[in-house]
Amino acid sequence: MEEPSDTTPNPNAETTREVCEHCGTVLDPMEWVTIDDEPGYEASLHFCDEECLEAWRAEA
Repeated sequence: MEEPSDTTPNPNAETTREVCEHCGTVLDPMEWVTIDDEPGYEASLHFCDEECLEAWRAEA
């Protein structure tokens, strides 16, 4: 079996999917928004867009 080269995109065919914390929509890695700049929040929280992020903050 051949070892995948470093230039092979996603050699193990892994897919990363996250779910929006606010509405539950399944997100693609290219779509999500995270909270990176606020202390006390984990960057592992994912949101569809800024609107969902703001709505989630309003409820919290």
